[in-house]
Amino acid sequence: GRVRQVAGGLFAIDGLTYDAQGRIYAAIEVTGSVLRFDEAGKYVTFATGMRAVEGLYCDGRGSLFACEDFVNGRIFRINVQTGKSTILSQGVFSDMEGIAVHPKTGHIFVHVFELDPETGSITASMNAHARRIRGLKKGQPGVVRLRAGEKIPDFMNPADWYVTPVANRPVKMITSLVLSADGVLYFATEGQVVGRVGGEGHAEMVADRLATPEGIHFDAAGNLYVAEEAAGRICVIDAGYLRSRRRSDPAPYPTATGPVRIFATGLGQIEDALPAPDGRVYVSQDSRNALLVIEPIPKPSP
Repeated sequence: GRVRQVAGGLFAIDGLTYDAQGRIYAAIEVTGSVLRFDEAGKYVTFATGMRAVEGLYCDGRGSLFACEDFVNGRIFRINVQTGKSTILSQGVFSDMEGIAVHPKTGHIFVHVFELDPETGSITASMNAHARRIRGLKKGQPGVVRLRAGEKIPDFMNPADWYVTPVANRPVKMITSLVLSADGVLYFATEGQVVGRVGGEGHAEMVADRLATPEGIHFDAAGNLYVAEEAAGRICVIDAGYLRSRRRSDPAPYPTATGPVRIFATGLGQIEDALPAPDGRVYVSQDSRNALLVIEPIPKPSP
């Protein structure tokens, strides 16, 4: 496709999402604000007052969710029509780079946790290791094993713990999350891996040897787009492969034609890659402080 710049001068642009009207939203980490773009590429400052905002998610029903990559961070719900914001969580989670929201239950997914914003109840969204990094108190454990679907221990404040999925090999902290159309939770991790939550809450690696995968998003056909920050490229994990994949299958790595297909390269340091309903792919380009768009090349008339 053709790559062009939508807007520049966007220092520390990060997570992307779109609403039911197709408007693009971009998190600007350094200013703690969210921008909204129209079809012409013009933007307005839609929301302010956040700290190191990174992860964004629109639920299609008029709400934009945002999270802070900050110690004792906050989760916001913002009405896309009025701009009114509500803090759903404060001081419970830290260093949130990505966020997902279940379309039916409204539960919020960050790191390895599932939050019910109505009750404040927190369960593990997958089997996970947790290691306390601050706030250690006498008589309390410094390491905990979390099991999918179970409520976290009463003594556990997630903001004080470093958490990683339990997998068939060591993986790092989660950077981004997304739910598939059939409700399966997918995640990217610091390092090289994209995975999903499989049976009994086990993490299943679906792609490997990625160069710092950051934002992940599904398109309408069920293909999973992955922004590789360190490689400056976008890979697409094939929908058919994801449907047919067995847990015992080895995780493939990016190639020109395989199930993890290299879609675009030479993009510089990127944070997110968002496939829009119109077939365009929007890219937050951090090294050039720009929002890019990759547009399909029209097929010639017969």
